Amino acid sequence: MDKNDNRDKTDIAFGQALKQCRKFRGKTQEDFGDVSSRTYISQIERGVSAPTLKKIEMLAKELELEPTTMVALCYLKLNSTLTTKQLLINVKKQLDEIM
Repeated sequence: MDKNDNRDKTDIAFGQALKQCRKFRGKTQEDFGDVSSRTYISQIERGVSAPTLKKIEMLAKELELEPTTMVALCYLKLNSTLTTKQLLINVKKQLDEIM
């Protein structure tokens, strides 16, 4: 990212996560036509736009994934030292404490 790039790191990481999930499922941006326009999907994947929770839910449904999977992948991309196992342990512990 150069100094003129105003994109948020989290938005960029979520976009990368969405793209990875989309490719994993063998889908194109056009395949999301029932959920969103190809242009908006492209904007999300480039970190230019940030989806709402409702939109993340809709995208996840189209990809046959849990929304939390996409969000977790985003945060794994943001923290390269965090393993999937450690993230899940942390989330489980926090949820258990909250509940």
